[in-house]
Amino acid sequence: MTIITNYGQLKTAIAGKVNRTDLTTFMPGFVQRSEEEFNRIMRQLNNLYYDPAFSFTAEFTTAPADMQEIVSIEFEGKKPLSVIAPGYMSKLAGATGDPVGFMMIDDKIRLRPAPSSPMTGTLIYYRGVETITGDDNDTNWLLDAHSAVYLYRGCMEASLHMKNAGDVQSFGSAYQAAMASVLKAGRKRRQSSDMRVRLG
Repeated sequence: MTIITNYGQLKTAIAGKVNRTDLTTFMPGFVQRSEEEFNRIMRQLNNLYYDPAFSFTAEFTTAPADMQEIVSIEFEGKKPLSVIAPGYMSKLAGATGDPVGFMMIDDKIRLRPAPSSPMTGTLIYYRGVETITGDDNDTNWLLDAHSAVYLYRGCMEASLHMKNAGDVQSFGSAYQAAMASVLKAGRKRRQSSDMRVRLG
């Protein structure tokens, strides 16, 4: 299979597989719809990601771009942080020190009390995929590790667009086989993450 390491190469590979050169303007839609499905699958599988050295820079820290939902935040020697309701969050306004809770505000993780200096902690979250359609050089963990999933799902979308039922079926079969390897790897990661959580 053609080596695919970024969005630009993915677009070229899809066009080559479906033998069309006139789909350039439709490619972002093909890939975005594919990513929507990937994110649904990742969330249904509770695709956990374990980051033992996540940097919290201040009261507000930008969440990972592929994060769907926080499972746990913990700092060494401290109890796991609790989710704080907005009402209680306001009572801690202005306080600094060791954080005891967090809440999400848009794409920011907000800690209260606010840390007086940057802190490194363990962040466990449900992981999706960050979109790659912003720039031809963009990539993400799924494209890096399982480019066939992107390729064959993108070819499915192109075949649907062209109303080619035969190609939809053949590319669909290849996509299902590629996704099976992603799911297998995900099960191994979850088992490893569960073990780390129990040992922690």
